[in-house]
Amino acid sequence: MCLGYVLYKIINEKDTRRKKQLTIELASGFTACQAVQQRVIYSLYARLANIELDFEAQMFKALSQFKHRALDTAVVFAIGKNADPHWRSAVHVAVLEELGVEVDGYDAAFMDKDRRVLTTKQRETAMKAFLRSFSAQEFILEFVQDINQDKGSGRAGLVRNFGLKKLCQWVSEHKKESFDPYSIYYDEKKSSEYATHQSKKFRSMVPFLSFNVARSILKMMGITT
Repeated sequence: MCLGYVLYKIINEKDTRRKKQLTIELASGFTACQAVQQRVIYSLYARLANIELDFEAQMFKALSQFKHRALDTAVVFAIGKNADPHWRSAVHVAVLEELGVEVDGYDAAFMDKDRRVLTTKQRETAMKAFLRSFSAQEFILEFVQDINQDKGSGRAGLVRNFGLKKLCQWVSEHKKESFDPYSIYYDEKKSSEYATHQSKKFRSMVPFLSFNVARSILKMMGITT
């Protein structure tokens, strides 16, 4: 089902550059073992289906992808760029054992009969690299940059992990005394809290987040403290 959906989305992708990138990414997965093929398919499926989920589901999918990127970084630092999938399984399991952080796909990694055994040094290097990459501030930055893409730029193939309408709907359903639903729009009085400034013609119409508001949203979801 996942592969069929991915192929459908790629075939019907109108932006030729993005279509080529997705095709190459999918094809590259099939040059490796089944474990890699499965991971590539699920990763593409999660990314392409993301925009059709509600906002909270989109957020947790994005968090899952963020964890996997941190995991990939840890593997590269501890083992090297050419590490096979069984080394990744070893690091995957170690992240939960050492740090208590569960990354999606843990069961498959744990059941990998050819999972490698990390040396003490490799384990320490992997954990340090994972923690450097798995930063709350970095995840908040990615969230803000995704929402604040320039809607008026006219760029082809503008891709979002988070639907703006889904964000507005989620905010309206989670109104709290401590959270102003209108805070998701650009506030000129708090311009210093934004990384960039929104075009005036989109203000009050298109969501544009400050770091403080983004952090509040993640706190409401229980992702950050």
